[in-house]
Amino acid sequence: MSVRPPRARIAAPDDPDALAATWRAIGARWGAGAGIAFGSPDGSDRRTARAAAVSEAADAVGAPPRAPEHEADGRPCWPAGWTGSVSHRAGVTIALLRRAGPGVAVGVDVEETGALSVAEAALVLSPAELEDCRAAADPAAHATVTWSVKEAAFKAWSTVAGGLAGVDPLDIAVDWVGYEVVVAAVGPLARRVATPALVGDVRVGGPLTLAVVGTPASRGASAARGCSGVGDRR
Repeated sequence: MSVRPPRARIAAPDDPDALAATWRAIGARWGAGAGIAFGSPDGSDRRTARAAAVSEAADAVGAPPRAPEHEADGRPCWPAGWTGSVSHRAGVTIALLRRAGPGVAVGVDVEETGALSVAEAALVLSPAELEDCRAAADPAAHATVTWSVKEAAFKAWSTVAGGLAGVDPLDIAVDWVGYEVVVAAVGPLARRVATPALVGDVRVGGPLTLAVVGTPASRGASAARGCSGVGDRR
């Protein structure tokens, strides 16, 4: 493995127009509808912000403009033919919505940059990933990026495999190929998911880290029926 910085930086939350433009551009790269909402940092209006972000994402791709219902295990049940993911942090809510289809997966995550120290990361990152963190210019930021990618990957795999209880974070391997993120399911997780390899897109800027992980955009062309999608776990 080798340390690679995210390819582009994003605006800080106090520049909402620029941050929204960045997030929508990421959605376009994934052939998806992207929504973003700004609320209270304490999360007191999380439900309202979540509904606004999902509605914007749905409007961008012509999906039913409503927040998804939830299944018994807490996973969102998106409208038939769609799959998506939602995440909240520091008063920012992001949502991504894609056409569902066989093997189509997507997961998103937003974190506060540098929130995870290398010492804390030892519980969820592999020795090779920790080595990359220590070699980075900002070890805590790199640790947070790696964890954010793992979070997004877990959500993505859950969109096609149902609720994945008991996943060991060490079974989600993060690597950089050039400036692209590659995520692989290893160990027991590899036997539980149909698509063990995913790709990622990461942006870091100011206090926020944004991560999207899933199957390439070309996989989202055909629609499927039923409930799928995961997100909003925190």
